[in-house]
Amino acid sequence: MAYKVLIIDDSRMSRDMLKLTLEQAGIEAKGVADGKEALAILEQESFDLIILDLILPGLDGFGLLTMIKEMPLCKKTPVIILSARDSKEEKEEAKRLGASYYMVKHLVHPADVLKTVKVFLETE
Repeated sequence: MAYKVLIIDDSRMSRDMLKLTLEQAGIEAKGVADGKEALAILEQESFDLIILDLILPGLDGFGLLTMIKEMPLCKKTPVIILSARDSKEEKEEAKRLGASYYMVKHLVHPADVLKTVKVFLETE
């Protein structure tokens, strides 16, 4: 069974790079640009893991994370925050809201993200 990952990031380049990295590792990946689109997909499909940016148009990542964790299908789905934001307060808030892990975009390579994704998928 192939794992499914949803990537929520308004940067097309970030989405495409992560999607390609995951797919090359045999992981099915779908990318969306905003929270509204993500919620619509999450109401119809289940995913094994979600990668979420905090800076999104409209509904920000914190608001979206709160909504995701309230959805019956997603309550136990690991959410990895992958954001340019790097403050201690934001990391603590993400964890409080249910994020499983927090990574800072400019400090990690897509291969690092893949390693982290695999850890969470293989421990499910």
